[in-house]
Amino acid sequence: MLKNNTSKIFIALICFSLVFLLCFLIIGCGENTNDSTENEDALNQDPILTNADGIEIQGPIQNFEVYEHGTHHVQITIKDYGNIMLDVYSYAAPKTAAVFCKNVREGYYDNIPISNIIKGLYIMAKVPESKNEIVKGEFTENGYLNILALKDCMVAMGKSDDDKNSDPSKIIFVLNDVSFLNGKYATFGRISEGYSYLQDMSYRSILQKDASADDITRSNKENPTVEEKLNMPLILEDNGTIINTGVCPIIESMKVVD
Repeated sequence: MLKNNTSKIFIALICFSLVFLLCFLIIGCGENTNDSTENEDALNQDPILTNADGIEIQGPIQNFEVYEHGTHHVQITIKDYGNIMLDVYSYAAPKTAAVFCKNVREGYYDNIPISNIIKGLYIMAKVPESKNEIVKGEFTENGYLNILALKDCMVAMGKSDDDKNSDPSKIIFVLNDVSFLNGKYATFGRISEGYSYLQDMSYRSILQKDASADDITRSNKENPTVEEKLNMPLILEDNGTIINTGVCPIIESMKVVD
């Protein structure tokens, strides 16, 4: 009798040990799977770049498709003016938004001039040395439904020479309702802070044919102070190109905040 009980206890202990071992292996495999997934995710993400002080900096990004989704924010610093905050709406023009954010990360828009002003309507910044990059035009005239209207505070990408694609080297800041241009440009964002700086630039502008002798003299003053520069008229050709480039506003930098 005792021998039988001992055998039963022995068998029970073996079964319990096997069950415990099986549970341990299952849990261990689950943890390894999670670790593996996390490692794969880490490999697919771009590293956070920091300087010597540990402060995050911008840099090239491989997986810029992440900017095709959600809303992102870009800080634009304009020399002698201040910071502008741009909300990037990827849902409206995903490819346009992604390429723009990629270029921001790569410093493509740093130290570029505000090159054109159509007074009261819009301002354009243009990269002097374009890399001839194009983006499929995400606007109605190109067969793409873009639901963002061109009105004050909105931001769009300029167009390429073929008129069907967008040119990332041209960024348009809209100052007023220009609904007559709806469907012709890829609108991808909105200025949420610092819009008054753009309005100030527009107020400073004046067509060359309307400029007085005093306007011309003041606009050509050498080595002006910051205050004098901000009060100088921006003399424009009929197509809005700024003539006195020495005092045109400069975009010092753009940075993707998130």
